[in-house]
Amino acid sequence: MNINIIGDVVQESGVCCFVMTIVSAGFCFFPAFFICCDFYQKAIAEIRVVDPNCYESIARTFTSFPNLENIHLVVRDGLFNASKASVLEQ
Repeated sequence: MNINIIGDVVQESGVCCFVMTIVSAGFCFFPAFFICCDFYQKAIAEIRVVDPNCYESIARTFTSFPNLENIHLVVRDGLFNASKASVLEQ
């Protein structure tokens, strides 16, 4: 079973910030190193959020199929944390 959970966009990607980094890297190579850094990628990335009720309904779906063996679950949630994961693990 393959399930893709894609949240609602709460922050658009920072295309302007990315372009300005590339342009400034043309004058001085140092800003190009920011593109590889985790803090920079988080700052310009698109942020999506999934409603916690969605996780509960997915967990109920899992329990309704007791013979389900293989699950491939993809979650695009920028605020995914341990409490949301624990709902799915039940």
